[in-house]
Amino acid sequence: MMVELGAKFHAASDDGGEFCPQTFTAFLKLLLDEGCIFVSERGMIGGYAWPSPWAKDFLIAMEAFWWAEDGQGRALADAYEAWAKSVGAGSTRMGFIEATEPKRVEKILRERGYTTLETIMVK
Repeated sequence: MMVELGAKFHAASDDGGEFCPQTFTAFLKLLLDEGCIFVSERGMIGGYAWPSPWAKDFLIAMEAFWWAEDGQGRALADAYEAWAKSVGAGSTRMGFIEATEPKRVEKILRERGYTTLETIMVK
């Protein structure tokens, strides 16, 4: 199920490259070992944490994917945020891809207390 949802996320995001189930499966295994994955009936969120390059004692949690076809996006975000807190993250980050539903996702994130920190440009 997660690989199928990953393929749907990739297709909707237009994030480049051809979707490779084996590569995504390997990434999921990495998150299981070193990050987090939470799933709902037809949704998932995954993330990881790393020390800031500026302060090794400041942990940054970063969402890697967030896809929910079942209306459970907020519940998945709750689980991710709880995980980030449990590992001691001083900063919890979530992003969205312009090709998906940026205004709706941005509204949800702002309601949750997120603010824009940076903009990433792609070439």
